[in-house]
Amino acid sequence: MYRVFQPGKWVIIPALVFTACFSFSTEPQREAIGAARCGECHRSKRLGNQYDVWKRGPHGDAFLLLQSPEAMELARAAGLVKPASESPQCLRCHATSGVLGLTETDPALTAEGVGCESCHGPGKQYSELSVMQDRPKAISKGLNPGSLSDCNRCHNSSSHAVQPLDTETAWTHMGH
Repeated sequence: MYRVFQPGKWVIIPALVFTACFSFSTEPQREAIGAARCGECHRSKRLGNQYDVWKRGPHGDAFLLLQSPEAMELARAAGLVKPASESPQCLRCHATSGVLGLTETDPALTAEGVGCESCHGPGKQYSELSVMQDRPKAISKGLNPGSLSDCNRCHNSSSHAVQPLDTETAWTHMGH
């Protein structure tokens, strides 16, 4: 049996079907590696210390917010059955696993909050140093350079945030 990722879900299929249907696919498997792995290189001052900037910022704590009494109350008021920290409706903006649409969540990708790959895409194919040093190659392997539209997937008028976020101003403070 093989587990195959399709947008929004994992599918388990017998090995024979996998071999027959997918053995000649040129589409690379897109897998997330987690913010800690990104931080192995993106902690240097030369590169802007992006990992620590992220970790100290609100995205690094986004999942923890779901465990607060306020988040639990928001979840109840929204009629959610599960606690906020387990609800797909909340995880889709508060955890890397949810933003990427993974239905079988990796606990590490959930606990990291809104990690690097939430905005930049699953990193397995582009994370090697030789690929990252060639920006067009990294983009061709799945790196999303990031844009305001990425921010607006969660920071929008339907957001439950107490204070609206001006994403254009916030973008200038991202640090990378």
